Amino acid sequence: MQKQSKEIPSTVRLGIELDTRVDELCEEMDITKSAFIRNAVRHFVARQSHIDTLIQSARVAEADFQRTGLGVPWEEVKSWLNNWGTPGQPPLARKMQG
Repeated sequence: MQKQSKEIPSTVRLGIELDTRVDELCEEMDITKSAFIRNAVRHFVARQSHIDTLIQSARVAEADFQRTGLGVPWEEVKSWLNNWGTPGQPPLARKMQG
């Protein structure tokens, strides 16, 4: 038996141009406007959750750097980035052991 989630109605105010584009996409995709907006919000929330995870990871890395002082000097990072995707690309950076 599949668990059904309750959908709660919401109102979204769209500008005329965005509303028109959403209507066009719904027609092309043969889906309702509600389904389109629900999917768009679902994707946005998932993306934002991913961004939040990345930000938290960066905060942990910053705290680790502040605590240990271990890091990669900017000139080395810049050199690596300048060679990224080229035949002379250096190996991927590894976390320094301290």
